[in-house]
Amino acid sequence: METRIAAAAKDATYLLAEVEVVATWFLVPLHVIDEAVQRILDGTITDIVYDPSTARLVRESEVR
Repeated sequence: METRIAAAAKDATYLLAEVEVVATWFLVPLHVIDEAVQRILDGTITDIVYDPSTARLVRESEVR
């Protein structure tokens, strides 16, 4: 990732701006992404978070 963003300030993809890494991304199963998109569309995404220990979307209060 560091190599990819090294020239961000010279690349229109990054809007010709410096990039600061604030977190690294993690793998999410496709079915979880599909569920998240559906929840966004139907408005039920509120208080839902991704639980990486179970690889599923859960209510924020259920995260261990």
